[in-house]
Amino acid sequence: MKSRKKIFMIIASAVVVLAVLLLAVRKDKDRDNTSYTVMGQIHENIIEISGNVEAAQEQVMKTKNDGTVKKVNVKVGDYVKKGDPIVELDASEQEYNLANHMYEMEQTRINGSPKKLNVMEMQKAMLVNKLEDRTITARFDGIVVDLNINEGDYLNTDLANDIGTIIDRSYLYAEVEVVETDAARLRVGQDVIFSFPAYPDMKVKGYVDSYPAIGRITSRGATVIDVEIRIDDPPEEILPGFSFTADIVVSRPENVVLVDSRAIGYEKGSAFIDVRNADGKTERRSVKVDTFTNGMVKILEGAKPGDVLLAQKENISGNARMGGAMGGMRMPGVPMPGGKR
Repeated sequence: MKSRKKIFMIIASAVVVLAVLLLAVRKDKDRDNTSYTVMGQIHENIIEISGNVEAAQEQVMKTKNDGTVKKVNVKVGDYVKKGDPIVELDASEQEYNLANHMYEMEQTRINGSPKKLNVMEMQKAMLVNKLEDRTITARFDGIVVDLNINEGDYLNTDLANDIGTIIDRSYLYAEVEVVETDAARLRVGQDVIFSFPAYPDMKVKGYVDSYPAIGRITSRGATVIDVEIRIDDPPEEILPGFSFTADIVVSRPENVVLVDSRAIGYEKGSAFIDVRNADGKTERRSVKVDTFTNGMVKILEGAKPGDVLLAQKENISGNARMGGAMGGMRMPGVPMPGGKR
């Protein structure tokens, strides 16, 4: 009985050893049949954003007082300077009140007390403000883009009349969200390349103007940085409100050498590759590598585009070792493992 049991254990052990050997042979065969070609690509290190541009400043003109429009000094499309009168309301009553008050002040200077004169000076300032409020003026240099008023119209503050709009388009700006994983790559002054659906063939250059030293949590639960970007002297075709997509340029495009991470082996902390030469022979080389994205590895030294590398045994069925994600990088035409793009 013991002899039979011993024979059975020997046979079982032999089966296990045979299975291991067959698996090893299969892996070696898989390795011999699996290869990856080193590629050269142009890498754009960017942060992709989108939004709508706004004018540098916008003034929606409203009246502070009821009254009849006496004069309209501009029309749509006119350029105005800061302080220019746009619309004047009838101010007969205010002019009379101020003139009467000035007369009374002259009399007080002759016959009245200094205390009363001080009070009348304060009353004068109030009357001057009321007179000035009868004129709607431009708060900055800009262009009249909307005007909904004519001479003789009556304005009522209870109706909240919008008289018109002035904008300053000396520059356009937008506030965009950048995810927290890209925050470390932001710098004030970085170039921003804009594309506008309204003019698909036009590229407009802007820059990162500012961003806060604190993040914000959105209603979606994501943490973002609110970044202000700007276009100085924008083309006339680009109007406030236009939508855009844009790239914040983190660094200039560079030529990179890439390969699937499964072609990289490691021994004592050093990376190596097995290169299949034209004669079919295999050559082992040391390489310097860096992390990239989508299961790819950037080769810094030791291989060139076109080299054919054998898959490493431990990487054939495993996950990519070096495929660290780096948000916002764009690699046109880089294939994903398994042939996907």
